[in-house]
Amino acid sequence: MFDTVVLASEYLLQHGDAKAEKILIVFSDGADTISRSSLANAVDAALMNDVRVFWIDLNSSLSQGAGVLYRMADATGGRYFSARDGVGRALNIILEGFRATYTVSYRLTESCFWISYRAGSSHTQLGAAASQSKRALLSKSCSLNHVW
Repeated sequence: MFDTVVLASEYLLQHGDAKAEKILIVFSDGADTISRSSLANAVDAALMNDVRVFWIDLNSSLSQGAGVLYRMADATGGRYFSARDGVGRALNIILEGFRATYTVSYRLTESCFWISYRAGSSHTQLGAAASQSKRALLSKSCSLNHVW
């Protein structure tokens, strides 16, 4: 568990978008059994690389591991969540904390649409695999020579 935080923090520093906030969401029971790194090493790596660590505790009841997860989340500016409270809820709370910046562009093709958007550091393109409802909306928008 601690090795994961150290390695992921270093990876995000080397490969992450310099302008994007770096976060790490880890699902764990808080029991580290084989790491070479310590809790202090993991916290230091996250702090040195500006990575906020969010933990989702997989234990079904409060355990000793929960304290470790909570301390690391608190030290790095992240948060601790229990899976008992709902993983989807936890992920929604984490993601709500980020401001989304969108760049919207389009070009007309034979099917009359191609939209790409950028949210944070992820990039998605909606093309032929777009849902039927989006196709209908985009086709209508295309006939008006604009999107949205």
